[in-house]
Amino acid sequence: MAHFQLTHEQRVYQQYYTYRFGMLFAGFVAFFWSGFLAQYFQDGAAVALPITSSTISILLLMVAVYYFVRGPKLPKQELKHFNSGMFWAKFWVVIALECIVIWAVLALCNANGYPEALWPVIAIVVALHWAPLSKLNGSRVWYPVAIIVPSCVLLTMLLMPHTATITVSGQSANTWGLVAIGAMILGLWYTAVLCLRGYLALVRQSR
Repeated sequence: MAHFQLTHEQRVYQQYYTYRFGMLFAGFVAFFWSGFLAQYFQDGAAVALPITSSTISILLLMVAVYYFVRGPKLPKQELKHFNSGMFWAKFWVVIALECIVIWAVLALCNANGYPEALWPVIAIVVALHWAPLSKLNGSRVWYPVAIIVPSCVLLTMLLMPHTATITVSGQSANTWGLVAIGAMILGLWYTAVLCLRGYLALVRQSR
């Protein structure tokens, strides 16, 4: 918000606030997306993939919860822009546009015989929407996932036909969908680690 001038202490606290909640959010959403792998791998050795992904996400979430509850804390600073109507108006505009774009693109893909585009479209739009939200919160920590995930998914869609599959332990998964879900999970893990590193760096500097 241009009309809210933040002091140095407020900017540091804003980063600290973003990191603390970011590592929780990234771990939780990664666990949520790990569940989508189960639609492809439900039997035999292949079921280890969604189980392993869920376990890693839970471990990251547990670390995030520990530092959120027991970790060092910075002195609280008032961030008035978080309470402004303009801040929340921009936030909900981004969310609304995300939903509209996902619905419109999926309808177009289904109408043209590309139902396999479900997960790629969701992954791309969800990843991209974190860029404006990250900027809105005064942090760049979500920029990597907003760049890496769409890039991986689009490259796969360009190089592989929509009917291509990957076989793991005798179970086939659509390549587009598997890459989209996998890229999102890996991007969220990376973001959780970035948030944790950023949080620890800030509390060390404040001592």
